[in-house]
Amino acid sequence: MKHSILAFLALIVSAIIVSCGPSREDAANFNNMLIAQQKQVVNQYDELVKTYDTYNAEKMDNQLVAFLTQLSKAEEEVKAMPNFDGADQLKKAFLDYIEQNRSVAENEVRELIRIYKIPEEEFTTELHNSWNDTYTKGDNKIKTAESKFMAAQKAFAEKFQLILGNAD
Repeated sequence: MKHSILAFLALIVSAIIVSCGPSREDAANFNNMLIAQQKQVVNQYDELVKTYDTYNAEKMDNQLVAFLTQLSKAEEEVKAMPNFDGADQLKKAFLDYIEQNRSVAENEVRELIRIYKIPEEEFTTELHNSWNDTYTKGDNKIKTAESKFMAAQKAFAEKFQLILGNAD
């Protein structure tokens, strides 16, 4: 009898502990909010990259400002999201992702735009190669940051038994 009372009490305590933690639905909502922010960042970056084909430095400058603004907005939104046990690493990974995108915007993208502003008659093969190298460097930094975020997201999904869908 004593063992069944102890077992019953242990079951109740376990149920209380589990119910106090974040639910699978909370985790899914948290993940979905991060993904929504990531999509906005990616869409804004894609719009920036499209301006490279215009050879219009003013459009590039304007789109760079829009991209930096989106990064700040995403960072602010994510920092305001409520924390819960198990979400810390994913949130940190997303903020690192934002910071790497900001670094690319402020360094590589600014350099790409600077090169585009050079008059065509002064544009050399060396400048063309420099542009390609800078673009590749920035693209690799973003891909690395995205991979790290995706790894953290995978660990988060495993912890909360979430099924991640394919990216659009």
